[in-house]
Amino acid sequence: KGLEVMVTEVKRLKSIINEMILLAKLESKQDVYHPNKIDGREFLNQVVDRVIPFANDKGISIKKHADRHVTFTADEEKLLRAVLNIVVNGVRHADAVVKITMTEQNGQSAILIEDDGPGIAEELEPNIFHRFVKGKDGETGLGLSIARAIISRADGKITTSRSVLGGAQFTILLP
Repeated sequence: KGLEVMVTEVKRLKSIINEMILLAKLESKQDVYHPNKIDGREFLNQVVDRVIPFANDKGISIKKHADRHVTFTADEEKLLRAVLNIVVNGVRHADAVVKITMTEQNGQSAILIEDDGPGIAEELEPNIFHRFVKGKDGETGLGLSIARAIISRADGKITTSRSVLGGAQFTILLP
């Protein structure tokens, strides 16, 4: 039993270390980021395909919509990680549904991720993208800071607000 606890803890610490290394690389080195043109609909399908098993386990419905011809330039693997961090958080906190919408707005591609959960605690909102800031049931407090760093590297912007569904809404704008 003691060995199982130690192995689990080592895996958890390894995950935290890997996230910290990624965050440091994103903030310092140019060679870890490889942008290319991404089709929005294909990207959205990849996100949903990866999150659906977790959502099904939690009994959460995933709703998606992407306008035709939405494209953006980013490192696909890293942007996928950023969006998955946000969507997984949405699934973790949702009561029944997470909605992902991809549109064109004023010459930019917009990705909206929203849920019907309790939303972000008011006292956490100003610092939600900072390292080690964890909401209720958060894991390492690094997921949203990694998402912000990846989106910033894509010359994008991420903001949070209250969703019309009642929970949190994250808006990602990409050139």
